[in-house]
Parts: sequence; C-alpha cells; structure tokens
Amino acid sequence: MKNKLVFKLIDPTIMNWERYISLEENMIGLCRTFGVRVYDQSNYETKFTKTVYVEFKERKNIINCIFQIELYLDSENLKFELVERSEIDIDFKEIANLPLVKINKLIDQLKEGLEKLQTIG
Repeated sequence: MKNKLVFKLIDPTIMNWERYISLEENMIGLCRTFGVRVYDQSNYETKFTKTVYVEFKERKNIINCIFQIELYLDSENLKFELVERSEIDIDFKEIANLPLVKINKLIDQLKEGLEKLQTIG
C-alpha cells in the first residue's frame, strides 16, 4: 500500500524546524525497521509541515512506524501531529508528478480519441 502523510510541527519555531530536519535520516531508518519505505518527501518551511510518501505491506507497519517516530521525536522534545493520511492510487501519483503542459496534452489526446469513437460509432 502507498500512503501520503502530512505532518505539522506543534509549537513551531525556526530552531525546532531545523532540529527536525537534522533528524530526517534517523527517522527514515526507523521507518525501514518497521517495513515502511519512504519513497518521496518534501518540506514546507513556511507552514512547518512535511509531506511524506510511503509504501508498506500491512497497515500495522505504518501504525507502528508512526508511533515509534512520535516516541523518537518526543525524546528530542519535538512534537508533530499527523494532519493528513490518505491512500494513493499508483496511477494518480504518476499523473500528479507530470508537468501541467503534459497533462493538458493528455487531456487533448483523450478528447480527440473520444471524438473519433463518436464518429465511428
């Protein structure tokens, strides 16, 4: 399964955000320990949020991973909340990464194909 997770720093400060960023590699390693692969991530400093895309086989993997990361961050005096967790359709993720020009071109091709089908049928 693939999920999109969005975490938000509680009581955000620049110093806390920088500490959090410095712990990223440790957290990714912790995820691997629980069978969760982080395959994409992005930071939004102005909102003090982090979006993480993960893949795992069983729901218990991601639940255990999130719980352990919360404990780890707690030990570092950092608090985050999970503000979004959603399942990802593989095809949607791939389309979402395309530039807008390519998406519009695909839409135009679909329209042309539908028009051809209508004239044939």
